[in-house]
Amino acid sequence: DMDLDDPDNRMAQDFMERAFPTHPCREPVIGRRDRFDALTPDDLADWHRRRYVPAAMVLALVGDFDVEAALDAAQAAFGRVKGAPPEPDATGDEREPPESLRAVAELPVESPRLRLSWPACSWSHPDAAVFDLLETLLAWGKHCRFWKGWMAHGTFSGMEVSSWTPSFRGLFDILLTLHHGQAAKS
Repeated sequence: DMDLDDPDNRMAQDFMERAFPTHPCREPVIGRRDRFDALTPDDLADWHRRRYVPAAMVLALVGDFDVEAALDAAQAAFGRVKGAPPEPDATGDEREPPESLRAVAELPVESPRLRLSWPACSWSHPDAAVFDLLETLLAWGKHCRFWKGWMAHGTFSGMEVSSWTPSFRGLFDILLTLHHGQAAKS
């Protein structure tokens, strides 16, 4: 329920639900109210027991210290802690993107928005750097292609280009905000 009064957040949430129908990334980061309302103290304790295990712990040390002594101290403090391995993350099976997505949300906004998205590779794919370069070429600075083509001519009041390459199939997005009253002309 949170942020659904914001058109950009509403559009992003609706899009993620459609683009990733089985993957957990379709869910809002903060979660859904109905699911939180249904949780019991036992549910929370069980989740904590399964997820907060020694194998999932990270110890970060910063500063001027003797590394060997710090590692010995960490081993003495945490080495006796036993626990099961962490559960694997539920990732869903999103190998293939939906063939086509089209969504129209009619919301009371001053300036209409348009989102164009294409499937992108994961961060470990050799082509990930190409998506990052494309993002830079299209949208960074007044000398980029989009700025010269659309922004400078007044068609759009805002633009974002994003290359999202997580550990699974990602997205390449172009988000455009039209000037008030420009939607009918475009």
